[in-house]
Amino acid sequence: MPKPTWKEIRDTLGKQPAPPPPAAAGQFWPDLRRRALPQPRTDSVTVSPLADWALPRWVAVAACIAVCVAGLLHTDLGHAPTATPVAGGKPNTIQSLAVAASHSSVMILQDEDNSGTIVWITDMADTSAP
Repeated sequence: MPKPTWKEIRDTLGKQPAPPPPAAAGQFWPDLRRRALPQPRTDSVTVSPLADWALPRWVAVAACIAVCVAGLLHTDLGHAPTATPVAGGKPNTIQSLAVAASHSSVMILQDEDNSGTIVWITDMADTSAP
């Protein structure tokens, strides 16, 4: 079905009869209540005993703690791998670095607290493109 144009919409709305005048407030509200509830509700609401069951707070807290502990054990936090020291007892270090792709600079960051090394190469050319 094609979308109607604004002219077609205007012409169609212009052919519609005028809406009836609004009813007075004293007549409107009783009529609305009568139409909204055509049959009075006389049935009682029954609730299942299971709906009233509530999880004790200590069970919820214990479950959250158990999930956190399981997550920590799964990720093995606190056991990060460390660099193997060389014979002199110092952590491994980068002695030299050669980058074949064109780049603007190379930064070598040494993290002595965690015995880690970060090599940062800036503006390196993308050699994977054909």
